Amino acid sequence: IVTGALVSFMDITEKKLLEQRLIYQEKMAEIGAMVAGIVHEINNPLDILVSGLDCLDLETSAEGKITCTATDIHQIREQALRISQIIKRLLTFFKDQPVDMLPLDLNAILENVLFALKHTHRHKDILFIKELDPSLPPVLGSKIDLERLFTNLLNNAIEAIPEKGVVEIESNLENSTDRIQVKISDSGRGIPREVKEKIFEPFFSTKTSYSSLGLGLFFCSQIVKMHHGQIEIESELQKGTTVTVTLPCLKEPNQSNGGKQ
Repeated sequence: IVTGALVSFMDITEKKLLEQRLIYQEKMAEIGAMVAGIVHEINNPLDILVSGLDCLDLETSAEGKITCTATDIHQIREQALRISQIIKRLLTFFKDQPVDMLPLDLNAILENVLFALKHTHRHKDILFIKELDPSLPPVLGSKIDLERLFTNLLNNAIEAIPEKGVVEIESNLENSTDRIQVKISDSGRGIPREVKEKIFEPFFSTKTSYSSLGLGLFFCSQIVKMHHGQIEIESELQKGTTVTVTLPCLKEPNQSNGGKQ
């Protein structure tokens, strides 16, 4: 015989609202991180462009005539075009659309990127050491993406140095693997272990000065992956960082079939 019953009611409206609010906050955080990453990508060539315009302003003669060189004009035009290309490329990047891959001179890309960044960071006392193997074969790649890759890596190396230091850029061919290796080293402050472990994660950020580095390296890792390469980082606090990018070289047609006709 049932003599009584206990009925309980729970208002879940507040719980659902809280869950929806948390989901919304997570989505907004992801969007914010993505926007920060895009701004970071565009800011590099924009800084170079502004730096070039500043140089033109400084080179104005006493008569009021601009005494710029053809190289100055070329660099300004190149960086303006890069901004346009980066925006278009980012749209295809997130849509996972196919990219045109062409034979490219990796040393030429490194030279152009370094030349532009030297102007941007001319206020720093940095010694740039280049050891580029002139006999490198071409790589099959996307020019705008490889420019973004090495602009980010070189910019990070330069920014890791407070005022005075050394940045080394080295390229060579690994004969045993037919892969091209590019090393970018700096004598800067180094990367903490806890940051290094998460540095390639998408939307990784911290409240330290390494936040933009994490966002930039996420894009770098995706570009290297797209080119079937590898990227590795070695770092020691107060001694510096070395980033190594390894990419497959473009073999000649007669190499792929062992030289047979």
